[in-house]
Parts: sequence; structure tokens; C-alpha cells
Amino acid sequence: MKPLRLLNLKSMLIITAFSIVLGGCSAVGFTYGKLDWLISWRLNGLLDLNAHQQQWLEPRIEDNLNWHCSTEIPRYLDWLQHTQSLVNEPNPSPRKLTAQFVMVGDAIKRVGKQITPTSVDLLKTLTDEQVAHLSEELTEKNNDYRKKFVDPSLAVQIEERAERMADRLETWLGSVNETQLQRVNRWSAALGEQNSLWMNNRLLWQAQMEQSLAMRHTAEFAPRITHLLQAPEDFYDAEYRKAYPEAQQAFAELISDVLLSADAQQKQRFTERLRDLRHELAQLVCARTVS
Repeated sequence: MKPLRLLNLKSMLIITAFSIVLGGCSAVGFTYGKLDWLISWRLNGLLDLNAHQQQWLEPRIEDNLNWHCSTEIPRYLDWLQHTQSLVNEPNPSPRKLTAQFVMVGDAIKRVGKQITPTSVDLLKTLTDEQVAHLSEELTEKNNDYRKKFVDPSLAVQIEERAERMADRLETWLGSVNETQLQRVNRWSAALGEQNSLWMNNRLLWQAQMEQSLAMRHTAEFAPRITHLLQAPEDFYDAEYRKAYPEAQQAFAELISDVLLSADAQQKQRFTERLRDLRHELAQLVCARTVS
């Protein structure tokens, strides 16, 4: 899991293919078509923007969406095509799957770099009341995440993590077999305290954000926020810095093993879903730039 991204703009702008696959999203066209509305709604929820800020932000959201549409979605189409080819291999290796995940990380970084100027300029305009509102909103979300992912016993965390993964796999493979379920259970158990590690780093990142916002009217603000947005991994603690690539490798090995044990019907379903998703995304390429 990644630490919190500023205002969730990245997660809303990024229609990275594997994030959609694992998230089970099936309404890509609707979601992308409504991204401008979703981002504005999300920002208002976290920041309580005033009318002037909303008016300032609207064309900049549109510019970022147009960039994303024309520049990034074609990359996702290529990514999906390659992923579809991997699924059809007799034994897709963890190394090849890890390379696909690296491409996802690269896409997130590109989006982060793209939205940084808008984010910096918007945050500079926040009032003390808006900063306090943002802190309260994020604290509330942290409390919700803690109750859901950290407070349960480790045994429950492992069980629920496995259940979530099994549900996601079923969305794309159909019914998973006993071998696959056992593999998912081993994967989840091996991650151990990953939920706590993620939560701790989320709080570390947020603390850095709040410290930076306190100096938003100084010359130090822009470089600090830029660093936070474009290189969040620099703010991982030592334990999470070690655990994160290990978790990514474990995930690649899980998917490799699940695909290796998939029967013809499961592979066909996965391939069809990838093909449908690619077709749906293809219909969206640069639609905004010509509207």
C-alpha cells in the first residue's frame, strides 16, 4: 500500500490498469467521464474550498485531465495489452509481473509530477480554518482505517486481507479453486503486520504534510511539498522501506502462482475482462481534448 497521496488526486487521476483490475472497478467509462466532478467533490470534502478557489481550480483540473487522457491512457492501453499476453503465457514469471508493477509505479510518479504545480498553488491559498478542516478530515479517515485494518487482532487482519484478495480474484477469474485459496492464505499470512506498517507511514507522511502547510506562506513551502508529492518513498521509515519491495515481490509471486494454477475457463475470463477493459479505455482516449 502506498502512503496517503495529497487530496487523493493521484488515485482519482490515475486510471492505472492493474489498480482497476485489483480494485474490481467495472464502470471505467462512467468513472473517467465524471473525474472532474469526483475530484471537485473530493477536494471540497477535504478542504472546504471557497467559491474563488473552486473557480481557480476548475480549469486546472480540466488541463490535468486532458493531459492524462492524451498522454497516460495510451500507456495504460499498452500496459493492458502486455498484461493480457502475460496471462496467456504457460507460466508467467514473478519477474515479468514485477516489471509490470514497476510500470504502474512509474505512472503514479508521472501523475504526481503533473499535478504538483496545481497542488502547490492551491495549498498556498488555504486559510488557517481550511488547514484545520483538512487535518480533522484526515484524522477521521485515519481513525476509520485504524479501526478497520489495524485494531483487529493479527489473525483477523490476515483473514480479512485474504478474503479481500479472494474476492478480487473471483471478479477476474470466476470461482477460485482450493489451491488458489490456500495460496492466497499463505500470501496474506506472510505479510503479517503490513497493515500497521502502512498505517504508521501514512501518519508519518501526514505529519510532514501538516508541518509543510504551517509554512505555506514561505519560500520553503514549494520545495517541501514537491518532495512529499513526487518522492513519498523518501519519507518511509526503515522498517517500511524494507517491507514495501518485499510485499511487492510477494504479490507478484502470488499472481504468478494463481495464474499458473488457473484452468482454461479462468484464463479465458481474465483475458476477456482485460480485453473489455482495454476496449473501454480505448474509447476514452483524448475524448476530452476534442469535446
